[in-house]
Amino acid sequence: MAHEIPVRQAGVKRRVEKVDDLLRSGKFNVTEAARKVGFNDLSHLNRCFRNFFGYSPKTAIKTALASETCR
Repeated sequence: MAHEIPVRQAGVKRRVEKVDDLLRSGKFNVTEAARKVGFNDLSHLNRCFRNFFGYSPKTAIKTALASETCR
């Protein structure tokens, strides 16, 4: 049997993944990306982001910027 996650958690995961995409695009800061996908509480976003990715939203931005300068 496949490991299934609850529907609510799946919805949060989708939103967190969208925030990650927006941050890595370089067009949005954390607050803008969070609000765009429906996170009104940045602390909640940070907790969810860390749970799914193992790092903070700010780290995602730094990683994206570092990969851009290496190109």
